[in-house]
Amino acid sequence: LRLLLGKVQRLTSMIRKQYVKRIVRPSPMVLRGDDWGVARLVSRSEVTKGSGYYRCRFSIGRGETLGLSMGQQVNLCCLSRKNEVVKAGFHPTRLNSVGTFDILTMSPICPTTGLKRRAEIEAVLGREQGRFHWVVGRELKIGDEVALKPGRNSLEYRGEALPVTDMVFFVSGLGISAVLSQLEKLLPRGVGSVGTVSVIWVNEEEGEFGVAANALPRAHD
Repeated sequence: LRLLLGKVQRLTSMIRKQYVKRIVRPSPMVLRGDDWGVARLVSRSEVTKGSGYYRCRFSIGRGETLGLSMGQQVNLCCLSRKNEVVKAGFHPTRLNSVGTFDILTMSPICPTTGLKRRAEIEAVLGREQGRFHWVVGRELKIGDEVALKPGRNSLEYRGEALPVTDMVFFVSGLGISAVLSQLEKLLPRGVGSVGTVSVIWVNEEEGEFGVAANALPRAHD
């Protein structure tokens, strides 16, 4: 009897797992008007050694996505150690991954000199964007929360030729993150009208191209 009961319990557990797996569907976060959602920093690591970029992963609700359209940013906001409000817009490297999302930031430490480079980050990205990169890379701890909301859309086709069959991206530095999120929608072939995508990516340092080795394959697996 015990053996039979154990088999029934295992069978019930298997059925429950399959049932949950089938009925749970990813759903976008529901944010209205000026509402802000919450995300939690769960990991932060250098993309590749010497790249000068960090990949920061944030968790959101289980089964939720950011619900962004192609080319749309997510706005993030938090407090610095001095209780100053810092905020910036980012293109997640995967547009609508479930439960988490990744962003690319400039490393607060120069990969060649080992020195802090806050002034350099702000000079390259602008003061507001640069301050957030510094805080998320240097001050936020794993488990800390940030506020988020959908941001502006930076991709708008204004041409007359339809359908669009070929696309060319010209990007530099962290602009690659916007391309990664858009490739997820454009590829693989057969999903839309776009048949060919070319990416021209320019960087000052050779090591900065390391991000593509890891991020590009994941963007369109």
